[in-house]
Amino acid sequence: MRQIFPSILSAMLLSLLVALLASGCGSKKPKSKTSGDADAGVGDAGQSDEEEVDEEGTEPGTEPGTEPVAEPEPEPEPEPEPEPEPVATKGPAVFPKAPANNQPNRQPVQYLLSIKKAQIVPGKPGGECWDDCSGEAQMAIGTAVSKIGALPPNSQSGFDYAAKALNLGVSLVGGTDAFPDTFVHIRCGHGQGHKTNVAKNKMVATWRYENKRFNLDERDECVISLWDKDDDGDEELGRVTVPLVQRANAGGGKAVLYTADEGFGFVYSLEIGLKPVDASGGGSASGGGGTSGGGGASTGTPSVPKGNYSIEIVKAKIKKTKKDGSTWDVDPKAKEGGGLLASLAGKAGGGKDADVFVEAWKNGYKTQAPFMTTAIKKENFYPVWNETGGMSLSDTDHINFMVWDKDLTANDLIGECKTKLMGKQYTGEVWLKAGKGCGGQVEYLLVKITKN
Repeated sequence: MRQIFPSILSAMLLSLLVALLASGCGSKKPKSKTSGDADAGVGDAGQSDEEEVDEEGTEPGTEPGTEPVAEPEPEPEPEPEPEPEPVATKGPAVFPKAPANNQPNRQPVQYLLSIKKAQIVPGKPGGECWDDCSGEAQMAIGTAVSKIGALPPNSQSGFDYAAKALNLGVSLVGGTDAFPDTFVHIRCGHGQGHKTNVAKNKMVATWRYENKRFNLDERDECVISLWDKDDDGDEELGRVTVPLVQRANAGGGKAVLYTADEGFGFVYSLEIGLKPVDASGGGSASGGGGTSGGGGASTGTPSVPKGNYSIEIVKAKIKKTKKDGSTWDVDPKAKEGGGLLASLAGKAGGGKDADVFVEAWKNGYKTQAPFMTTAIKKENFYPVWNETGGMSLSDTDHINFMVWDKDLTANDLIGECKTKLMGKQYTGEVWLKAGKGCGGQVEYLLVKITKN
């Protein structure tokens, strides 16, 4: 009995202690959780990342009844400004390089070159203006472009007439400011060049006193370009490379270059004057040529013609290739391969254009010796001679003009031109043209026939 009582007493004391401990733990409030606690992560060792909050609902280190001070949010970094889009500009004019003009035996003569007139297509394809313009002006310029396109291909006077009427229609809607501001640039090699002043807002641009002296061989080529001058850069209207002396000689001291013949871009035509400078320093009235030019084997014709007719061979125009499309002489590139062709090309001076001379025969080729033979015009598609001979002819006679390309081995016949019977042939200037007196690769031959 004595042993059982202490055991019961110990069990009662243990139960009482457990009850007291349970009562004390239940008096504490559970920790509150905020709405953000559900998303809070759990740190290492299973501890929550939420901050402790005391029984009064305040964060540690703050006074009861006061709101916690929120930390300032960091200012967002400024977004970088977008880079400006590039603006397209035309830039300054880049003029074409000058031809080398390093022909063998080059014999330059001083010429007075004059830029005269340019006829410009008033708008781009589709009627777009060269400069800024209104919708009405663009429509008017588009109409002008279409009407210019309907003109004959080689008619300066036709363009001038049309330009007057079209200029009036465009000016009524204030569109003439959109016409090109044109200037001309020319280079002929050996440091020779010229640039004109700007002719503003013109379909037909003209220049005065735009004269420059050039030392040119008749084989020299010149590269000519026309430009529209703008504040944001210059726009090319067209360019062409031509043997300018030959073209001017063929035109009596004036070269008119048409886009229909030359592929001149938006330039309908360009007129250039070119005359030799005489010993006194002035311009010669002659268009060049003469009886001694050309450097050929022939000595030309006598100065005093004999017979009842005087025949002057003035000038000709021939095609740039043979009928089969080949060049008249050996291509300079043949020299690079060596051998016979290289030797011939070297002896021929390296040119591939025709070296032209004309023979005049009475009543047909090889009927007897030619009564007249011109000098040779080397590498020339527009030869000018102005050489005169004489012959006794009856009303039943006629003249055959044989146009040749001089070669080292055998001459090539370029073409033959023939007059009517002298009894029916009119005198004065006689134009013998392809299909109308001329055959082969001769486009025309101009002669003067005078009865003494």
